[in-house]
Amino acid sequence: MRSEVSDVLLSVRDLRIGFGGVEAVRGLSFDVHAGEVLALVGESGAGKSLTARALLGMLPAEATVSGTIRPDLSAQRGRRIALVPQDALSALSPVHPVGDQLAAAVRSVARVSRTEARSRAVAALDRVGIPDAARRARAYPHEFSGGMRQRAVIAMATINEPDILIADEPTTALDEERRDQVLKVLTDRREAVGAALVLVTHDLDAVRRHADRALVMYAGRLTELGPTESVLTKPLAPYTAGLLASLPQPAVDATGARDPRRDGDPQRALDLQNALDSRRALDLQHGRDQQPGRGPQQVPDPEHPEDHQRTPGTRHALDSRHAGEHQRASGTQHTGERQLASNPRHAEDRQHTPNPQHVPDRQHTPNPEQAGTPRPARGRRLPTLPGTPPSPGALPPGCAFAPRCARATDLCHRDEPEPTRTDDERLVACHHREEV
Repeated sequence: MRSEVSDVLLSVRDLRIGFGGVEAVRGLSFDVHAGEVLALVGESGAGKSLTARALLGMLPAEATVSGTIRPDLSAQRGRRIALVPQDALSALSPVHPVGDQLAAAVRSVARVSRTEARSRAVAALDRVGIPDAARRARAYPHEFSGGMRQRAVIAMATINEPDILIADEPTTALDEERRDQVLKVLTDRREAVGAALVLVTHDLDAVRRHADRALVMYAGRLTELGPTESVLTKPLAPYTAGLLASLPQPAVDATGARDPRRDGDPQRALDLQNALDSRRALDLQHGRDQQPGRGPQQVPDPEHPEDHQRTPGTRHALDSRHAGEHQRASGTQHTGERQLASNPRHAEDRQHTPNPQHVPDRQHTPNPEQAGTPRPARGRRLPTLPGTPPSPGALPPGCAFAPRCARATDLCHRDEPEPTRTDDERLVACHHREEV
């Protein structure tokens, strides 16, 4: 992550986007600097994706747009500005190999031979961590796993080394482990080509790890804009503070250390996932993922391959054996949903007698060696923002967040605050920012 920004690559002033006379983005202004990561953050419906699409010139024909975006790079998509889409499977053509699609992206902006374009496509797949890239380039999108498809569209977006990347919720369809991996690939490639990145997301943990600045949006307007560390550690807008308060506590392991995949260091997990993705893609390619009369095949764990050596019959026999041992140990056998004592002499087993050596959980004495081990907070409900964001066509008078804000006053319900600059060079739209 860069701590310094240089020249302005893109300047947005008073951007307004409407549909049928209803404004979904209302007077948004910001700059994108060379080499920085700018995150657009907010709840669904805040106008983040519409703003990103406006930068690319990809808004629907029925949208009305006013304000200025300078320079206008819409005519140079793929060359100077490129999109990393949310749904890679929909973005990729199902009838062409992935490598051919990357080669077509190369030839759309450069006069090179098919052989050269193909070579660049394979190299781009290799750079984003696709294993056996030359072979994978001949595969179709459905033969890739979800994580591999997302890396493939990152390769396509960066193959021509654009000045600006727009990533619109690039990890929404992925599980947490793959989200971290894909974000690492995206930020690594951004740094390699020297591009700025506009990251549209609702994942504040990803913003904390990868963004230089954060622009928080609510109801189509700027709520807070500033350096990520300042915005996320000392928010000045009640809406930003509410979002941060609703985040769960960091996960910790038995030693009290955070899961490294959640701390922005997923390289070890990436290596493991590459192996799993390769096996998964190979199974898909050969039709082994789902066979008639059988469930999905288990993907072997490279760190515990012996677990996969057991055949389904062996696993069933082992499960049955363990179940039988459990029944014999408890003196019961299962019939439908009833449990009957297998021996009349064991009828008293129905009335459980506590083991004198067992200490109830409420009286449990912790192990002295683990007494200082941090644990996640339990039994406490996370604070949430009351209510829901307003519809663009039914905004309340004054500040759009006022009906959900605990600090709202008559002023908030009457007048909408304009973004003003603070002493630490942040922009904040709130009448009571000093009180947060």
